[in-house]
Amino acid sequence: MLMIKEALDTVELDKIKERQSNPTTPWIYRDEQSDKRKVDIPKLGKTILAEHNCLIVENGDKEDFYEYNEKLHYWEQRNIKSLKSVVTSLLNKQGMWRDKTARDAFHFISDSIKRVKWADTFGKIQGNYFNFKNGVWDWDAMQLIPHDPKYYFTFCTDYDLIVYDIAKAEQEAKNADHKKNRPLETEKWLALSLRENITPMMEFIGYAFYPSYEPIQAFLMLFGKGGDGKTTFANYLSDLLVKSNVAHVSIENLTDDKSNNFSLSELYGKWLNIHADISKAFIKNSSALKNLTGDDDINAPVKNQKDIVFKNHAKLLFIGNEEPSFSDTTEGFKRRAFIMTFKRIDDFKSQFSMDKIKQERGKFVYTCIYYAKKAMDRGKFTVTPSIETARNKWLSDNDPVQQFLNENYIQIDDSKINQNELYRDYREWCDNNGTKPLSNTRLKNELERKGITTLTKRPRLTNGKRPRVTYYVNLGPK
Repeated sequence: MLMIKEALDTVELDKIKERQSNPTTPWIYRDEQSDKRKVDIPKLGKTILAEHNCLIVENGDKEDFYEYNEKLHYWEQRNIKSLKSVVTSLLNKQGMWRDKTARDAFHFISDSIKRVKWADTFGKIQGNYFNFKNGVWDWDAMQLIPHDPKYYFTFCTDYDLIVYDIAKAEQEAKNADHKKNRPLETEKWLALSLRENITPMMEFIGYAFYPSYEPIQAFLMLFGKGGDGKTTFANYLSDLLVKSNVAHVSIENLTDDKSNNFSLSELYGKWLNIHADISKAFIKNSSALKNLTGDDDINAPVKNQKDIVFKNHAKLLFIGNEEPSFSDTTEGFKRRAFIMTFKRIDDFKSQFSMDKIKQERGKFVYTCIYYAKKAMDRGKFTVTPSIETARNKWLSDNDPVQQFLNENYIQIDDSKINQNELYRDYREWCDNNGTKPLSNTRLKNELERKGITTLTKRPRLTNGKRPRVTYYVNLGPK
């Protein structure tokens, strides 16, 4: 028995020596002179880099380390020292950890990581894509494509995009905007809250997943009384887009015309901006809103850093109880405003299940994307009668010249009124209403923007003189 045991021990020792002399780990070798196992530093480093997709991103004098998470399908900004743990773990498994070996391996890896420019990767929109849990949505092809690090996403939704039959979606789009005709719980909720405006709202939601303002220039304002569910809706939208993609800058800060307005930079890289309190706000510089929704380059100051230049694609949603005031009367500003009312739903919790609404996010978002694409093909969102009425009222309430005209004049064919007489009436109206009057020339320009033209004549007076007299045509007193 003893001889058999000794024979077995000898066999086991031979097997151990054979494994040590012919290691299966490619980055371990046996030194011929010392007959000791050693680590091939370059092979170890390349093995780790083959399993960890890493980048060092250069942005000015700043360097950041990113690693692609294959399970989550997006790039994560991390501390490069996290690779030390990877090195240590592999060395420990083979019983090969030594401080110098670990340090040499980490230095080799750090020096071997691919370096890229921020402006060419994470700082650049790689195309018309959005990152969902089950794939990347390609707006140009209108289909899901596989995840790929080349899109440089730093986020991903926690829900799948459910792509379903387009013909069915087309039929659903023709249904009336009433609760009984809405197949999804989310649509039933929004149909009660928004009534006829559910369609333009869904167009807006879908458009928020599109990284540009090129086809449609618009911003949305949502009003209602307190406690009507606007906050619940805002939180729901934030979850749809991924909270890290959502900014919360007020309309006052976005339109502040100070040279050091740092608020603009908060929109950089975002997909949606929601601010939930615009009551009694004043839009100081409406050209900022036009630039933000116009696919133009934005120059944004950054505190203690260089300014950044970017194209904003974050869709703008402002929520409150009262409309803000403004002083811009240009057509480019007017057509961008979409105003909706959000109505309260009594016994919301008994009527709707937020768990069910959450479960159907993927299908609802696809429906919104479908509606948005149709709107983009038309070049505009759906304008309902209530949106048109709310917009006109808001514009009129903030347009003293229009208010003056509405109260004092009426359009009548083949009639005319003396320019100086109208300006006299206008100044008197401004005094009575506490409004600062425009100059005669600026008033004339404003009226021309409203389609009211002038005619100049030189009538002969009794004294033979022929002074130049200007009239506003097709306009008469009430």
